[in-house]
Amino acid sequence: MGEDLLMVDEVAEYLRVSPKTVYRFIARGDLRAAKIGKEWRVKREDLHSFLREKRAGHNVTTRTIDPRLKLIDEARALREKIAARVGVLDVNALLGETRERNGSRDE
Repeated sequence: MGEDLLMVDEVAEYLRVSPKTVYRFIARGDLRAAKIGKEWRVKREDLHSFLREKRAGHNVTTRTIDPRLKLIDEARALREKIAARVGVLDVNALLGETRERNGSRDE
């Protein structure tokens, strides 16, 4: 039975992506997985289902995206827009300078 469960590193190697990408697939609900102890495991058949769905072009998300992940993506997109508009490469430094000028220490 152990060979039917894959570790995240094994899935990443098989897909030729980083383990971080595999964790992202799991967090979004694209790839079914079970947390056993502190480690995530993926059934081999679930990995094959994931690949079949991807090849077929279907949206494989089975649950809603964690709102925190969506917020992070939106913040990144906003930072990129600010950088493009203002022409500043380091948006974090710009935000820090603005906070200092305004006397705000909130992040």
